[in-house]
Amino acid sequence: MAELIGLGTKFEREGATAGVYEVIAQVASITPPQSEADDVEIEELDPIDGYKRFLPGLLDAGEVSLTLNFDGKNAGHQALLTDHQSRATKNYKIVLPDNTEWRFSGYVKGYAPQEISAGEVIQAEVTIKVTGKPTLTPGV
Repeated sequence: MAELIGLGTKFEREGATAGVYEVIAQVASITPPQSEADDVEIEELDPIDGYKRFLPGLLDAGEVSLTLNFDGKNAGHQALLTDHQSRATKNYKIVLPDNTEWRFSGYVKGYAPQEISAGEVIQAEVTIKVTGKPTLTPGV
């Protein structure tokens, strides 16, 4: 397996035409989906060894977060804000430099401008709740 650096990674949003994705510009960082299983506790009044027992429950694909170098005139930044305000579920993907893709559907759970200071780039944090099973397709 070849190691990769993040340079050249893209975040894309499916546009008005199904299957056609548009790159969201000026993304400073991306946190991919963080999948986790629920714990289902097995309740017993008299466990044999005194320990709780658990079964794996449903999987939760988690959230994706983006840090944008904010540009209020950028169509992609506006589209994510519109997704948030409409609470619409959309299709998104993360494309790594080797063309590996994480595809997922989700809704924009949070759109948060960050602290503004004189010597720093103005940024916004976008959080997307993944609504089902993401797919990971290796690049060619």
